[in-house]
Amino acid sequence: MRPDVVGRKTVFTLYLLTLASMMSGYLREMSLATTFGAGSLTDSYLSVITIIRLVCDTIPSAMLLATIIPSVSSLLDRPERVRAHVLTVTVLTTAIMTLGLALLIWGCMPFLLPLLTPGFDPERLGIARSMTSAIVWFMPIHCTGMALTLFLNAHGRFRIAAATPLISNGVFILSLALTPDWDAVSRLWLATLSGPTLTVLLLGRQVIRQKLFYYAPSPEASVALRQIRITAWPVLFSLGLTSSIGLLMICQLMIRGYGSMMEGGTIAALSFAFRLYEVPVSMTANIAATLSLPILSRYYANGQQQDFTRVCRDLLEWGLLLLTPVAVFTALEAPSLVRILLAHGNFTSEDASQTAAALTGFAPAIVFEAGLVVFYRAFYAAHRTRAAMGVSLIVIATLGLLLTLIPIHTIQGLSLAFSTSLAIGMMSVLFLLTHQTGCKITPNLPSIITMIPLFFIAHIISILPERPPLVGGLGFMLLYSSAFLILFPKYRKSLIQQITFRKNAAQKMGSD
Repeated sequence: MRPDVVGRKTVFTLYLLTLASMMSGYLREMSLATTFGAGSLTDSYLSVITIIRLVCDTIPSAMLLATIIPSVSSLLDRPERVRAHVLTVTVLTTAIMTLGLALLIWGCMPFLLPLLTPGFDPERLGIARSMTSAIVWFMPIHCTGMALTLFLNAHGRFRIAAATPLISNGVFILSLALTPDWDAVSRLWLATLSGPTLTVLLLGRQVIRQKLFYYAPSPEASVALRQIRITAWPVLFSLGLTSSIGLLMICQLMIRGYGSMMEGGTIAALSFAFRLYEVPVSMTANIAATLSLPILSRYYANGQQQDFTRVCRDLLEWGLLLLTPVAVFTALEAPSLVRILLAHGNFTSEDASQTAAALTGFAPAIVFEAGLVVFYRAFYAAHRTRAAMGVSLIVIATLGLLLTLIPIHTIQGLSLAFSTSLAIGMMSVLFLLTHQTGCKITPNLPSIITMIPLFFIAHIISILPERPPLVGGLGFMLLYSSAFLILFPKYRKSLIQQITFRKNAAQKMGSD
């Protein structure tokens, strides 16, 4: 299947897999929260995995994301052996490089932990150091899996790659459930590594079945690998600032560094809130980014500027219309969402209160992070990685200024500073995308402005005393949905077509 011709069945399957992954991700966070609570142990684990993910996402993952799909998309019409050689060399290089990087991080962790978590007491530092020697191997395993995933996506093979988070989360939960008598550190490293290892094996099997993994040097393959290296060097020297994933990890590390100087459990609360607000981003932006990058890469490579612009405009308008009400709902119902989803077992009412405050501040980031995730892909497709780096620098500088100049003593203040910096970043994306690619993607502002009165209603709902759980948020969503169906006939028609297809697809699957 060509990646620039994505059928509705594929989109429907991706939504189902993403929904399942979302549920498994929630169960993963719930299992972590109920097993260990939000105390020193969880703080230490989340700090170690965040540092490892930061290095992973800002260097090797960012290089893979910015290079593989745009480069391989131009090879789809070339012989299979060319792509197979490119895949083989890339995967082996990734594995070797990340193994060395993991060793480096393991050696530097005693110095990194006090630097990046300045508020940690000796107990939390000791726990974190004891976890590092095993969890650090997450890096080569994860990056190898990512390289395989991106090659499959470039060939239009989205389904097996989309199922890997579901598998990884399921193994994490199962590992914690099956090791109740183990010590906590061993349980956590086993759960962290088992899932990614299994997914690498499954992805490797799929690649081998597609006959895309063997050594076959050729002049064409050498040219493609040279293009990957040329694109990768700026990403390497930028330390991952060309990647939306790397940017988010750096920003999260910044606010968690400040959080480490607050009371115990703050980092865990920020992390759990981060996972909760990521759910709608995963359900929309991650799918859109996965599907759009091969399409945008082909359009740009073929000089189809109008099609490139049309896809970008549709992504922006749909993102604003679908995710803005979700952000409002999350802000209105943060306490209820946390109580329902996380407040079980060792997760105390104080943990729930802290997490809800963080989730309220993170709510606006649902819209802005989704925009960054999607439109960084547009920069990759147009080979404008420097533009992505410029946006990242603006976001980090904004967040640094907010944390430095404004005294922030609450967890909600930290999360609001994060959301504000992403909003500035999204405005920068739209400016640069217009001026560097000529992609004029201004949304239908008059129609969107007509929705503004609904947000005044949301504000009134937020200040009502003694609101029943979820009633206010669901009432707002009902009002918004009604207004959407009335004011946006073009999108109403498209939405009905999608719903009708899914219903028919579900009936067909049931009859089969």
